[in-house]
Amino acid sequence: MTILDPDLRWTFDASRSKSKSRNTPFDGWTMQGAAVATIVAGRVVYRKEERLAVSD
Repeated sequence: MTILDPDLRWTFDASRSKSKSRNTPFDGWTMQGAAVATIVAGRVVYRKEERLAVSD
C-alpha cells in the first residue's frame, strides 16, 4: 500500500534523483502530490523523513 499526500508541494532536484541520468526537463519544477509512505506485508518499508514542501 502506498500512502499519498496530494497537497504536498515539492521541487524536483535532478542532482538528488535516483536516476543515473541527469538529463531531465523537470529540474527545478515545483510539483504537487507525493508518496509519503509504503507498507508491504504490514511493515513500513518507506517513510518520507524529509519534508520537501515549499511555502505558497
